[in-house]
Amino acid sequence: MGDTAKAKRREQLKGWAGSCTDRTSDVPRRRWRGDAEAEPSCDPQVEQQPDPAGRDEISPIPSGRKRVRFDSAAEFLAACASGDTEEAKAMLEETEQSKTRNGENLPDIINCSNSDGITALHQACIDGSIEIVTFLLERGANVNQVDSEGWTPLHVASSCGYPDIAEFLLQKGASLTAVNCDGDVPLDIALDETTESLLHNYTQRQGEFLACRMFMFSLLMW
Repeated sequence: MGDTAKAKRREQLKGWAGSCTDRTSDVPRRRWRGDAEAEPSCDPQVEQQPDPAGRDEISPIPSGRKRVRFDSAAEFLAACASGDTEEAKAMLEETEQSKTRNGENLPDIINCSNSDGITALHQACIDGSIEIVTFLLERGANVNQVDSEGWTPLHVASSCGYPDIAEFLLQKGASLTAVNCDGDVPLDIALDETTESLLHNYTQRQGEFLACRMFMFSLLMW
């Protein structure tokens, strides 16, 4: 994994440590939806009630009160980060059904991002998960979406040294000429020779294709 990608991952984990998302159950949402038993709440207004044994515990959720739920974007990112494609798929379907049923202008959660602009696709490239990358791209994830530092998923896969993911991204239309905030294209930050060679070959082929197009255009104009 490239140094910049590692640094981003450390900062992301630092931000999640101890957060509501970190403390929630790791059991997929579909398995506890509708359960009567209360989940630990992240609501600061829920009082801590001491029990007779001297332990602190969260007071039961009042009757009729809905369980505290995380934002759907955060839940989707967490599901993809954990590799739970079944749950992620269910969330995408729920969003589409809600749009159709209620006519709501809901955000496109497949391209949602955290505070650093990192999407589920960026994260899958950092983690080297070709399964999640494939899952997301097949369902319309933006292959060229940038994070807060101008990194596309191809920048991430290149800097982390995942040539299989980089090639798949290229097959799906990833840009070789996207420039991040440091002025680097993916080829500039390729971690290993295999990834560098792959990007170089694609760049050369793209250059040849463009040259051919320009030649054909000049013939038509002549």
